[in-house]
Amino acid sequence: NTNSSIKTKDGLLPATPLPLNFSEIVIQDNQDIGDFSFLYFYPIDDAVNTNDCHQLIEFYLIHVDDLRIINNNFAKKFKINIWNYEVDIFEIKETQFKVTNSLIANNTFTYYNVFSLDKKPSTIYFINNTVSNNSFNTGSLIDSDYEERENPSSAIRDVLVAPVPIRFRYSFILNSTFSNIILKNDPLISIDNGFFTIHNNHFKNITLTNTALIESLFSPIT
Repeated sequence: NTNSSIKTKDGLLPATPLPLNFSEIVIQDNQDIGDFSFLYFYPIDDAVNTNDCHQLIEFYLIHVDDLRIINNNFAKKFKINIWNYEVDIFEIKETQFKVTNSLIANNTFTYYNVFSLDKKPSTIYFINNTVSNNSFNTGSLIDSDYEERENPSSAIRDVLVAPVPIRFRYSFILNSTFSNIILKNDPLISIDNGFFTIHNNHFKNITLTNTALIESLFSPIT
């Protein structure tokens, strides 16, 4: 039942994520992009807005279809140690995130991630996409930057929350092509979700320097 919900003291919460759709986004022909981010999404709730815990339910689904990131030079502007961070074009926290039918080609990423799952685990779907002729220097296509917490589980306003190390979110990398990619210092894909599936993808001409192609705390299902 797609209209089902969970009753709490504050009203009804959706039992399935509410979809928020983006399509035909084009980022193209920019040769000096510094500290540019397109989307940061975090479903803030005062009761559970703490880095110690995360919600068992993801209330939103961000779906990006027909994304085009072509012929750009992404580079973080501040590289001194006090600003030790990587910039993210899409940054998602505690939300389902789906990318479909998209092209990422002929770009350079320096201290830059394309998609980042930030601090609290999120489900990600990466399906029917093409990634070709890109160079990553200390940056990734998909990166999960989860915080470590050891606090016990608890219930806040009828919403069960759990410590962040419980990484029960799903990851799906399906039916995609990755070719002619240079990686330095960071992997192409770094996902620390507990359920990780990689299936029917094509990898060709990947150059690795001081890194791996894919990193995860868990062994992917292929």
